[in-house]
Amino acid sequence: MKKLLGTALALTMFFTMNSSAFATTPQEIASQNVSTTVDLPTSFSETLSTHVSIDPSESTESTSSIDNSTTVDLPTSFSETLSTPISIAPTENKTESEIEPLSNLVLININHDYSYDASKLEHRHTFNIDAPGTLINPPVDAVFKIMRSDTQYGTYTEVKRLAVSNASYITDHVVSIPRRTGHYKAVIELYPRRTTDFIASPVEGSSKLINKTGNLWIFIFSDSTSGKSLERPPANYVKGYLHDRISNLNTVYKNWYDSTYPNADLNLSLYDIHHIKPLEYGGSNAMSNLIHLPKALHGSVSGWFNGY
Repeated sequence: MKKLLGTALALTMFFTMNSSAFATTPQEIASQNVSTTVDLPTSFSETLSTHVSIDPSESTESTSSIDNSTTVDLPTSFSETLSTPISIAPTENKTESEIEPLSNLVLININHDYSYDASKLEHRHTFNIDAPGTLINPPVDAVFKIMRSDTQYGTYTEVKRLAVSNASYITDHVVSIPRRTGHYKAVIELYPRRTTDFIASPVEGSSKLINKTGNLWIFIFSDSTSGKSLERPPANYVKGYLHDRISNLNTVYKNWYDSTYPNADLNLSLYDIHHIKPLEYGGSNAMSNLIHLPKALHGSVSGWFNGY
């Protein structure tokens, strides 16, 4: 009996002393004055690109509808992976130390990274080759070429090349060129060092429009009503005004647009009027040279042309 009474007393004291640990109502929880420890992050990482501030006094477009504090982040780098197959003939009379490829058809990857070197005012192209389908990298000679055109679908001419004998699969191969606005693409030629191997070459990268401050043209806009789109501009505009912006351009454009497309009723509070060929580079106020763009997009396009 004494043992049972002692046990009951001990249990009563335990629950009395620890009742706060089982609080369930907001009032009970608040009355506990619990101090909570939170782990806060002490580091972060991000990819930075050139920061462009649009100055209304320097913009190629009127910025009356763009706030003076508007800033635009435009990319100054890109990466792409190009691939080409190489056919490797079986090795005859191989020694025990030689290892056959996993397959006689191996894919060679060429990793191409572009970045803008602001300190040297250069476009920097870095290439690295890899052959993930084999334990032994097939020996190749390589030629890395940077090509340029004034227009996206025009004729591309060579700007600079880097020829490498017995190209390394570990070391990066770098081609730097002076900054200049243009449509650029990489062309890589690979040549097998073994006469029994065969490579499908050359391989071409995608065309990119880059201005002289290293910013990529990334803008896409199409007006479904008129069918007009914002296209990549040519890279051979010559600076020089031929026309001034008319003061009531927004009204003139809206009147023309609404009369041409009666069911449109364009809401210009959402858009800016953009000169496809900027006035600063000889563009006109003709309706054929105008397109309405969302305000944020127009700010970015104007910022890109500041580095043209």
